[in-house]
Amino acid sequence: MLEQLFEFPLEFGLEIPFLLVILVVLEAVLSADNAIALASIAQGLQLRR
Repeated sequence: MLEQLFEFPLEFGLEIPFLLVILVVLEAVLSADNAIALASIAQGLQLRR
């Protein structure tokens, strides 16, 4: 029974690398969006002082 878990065939098609690229691009865009939002919040806090 445990042999079946360790003998899992790894069959990667073209969709796996494609999905990884999409996920990395989305993560970069969302990180940039968060950085812009944090910068605008910090700038708003500085203007109040």
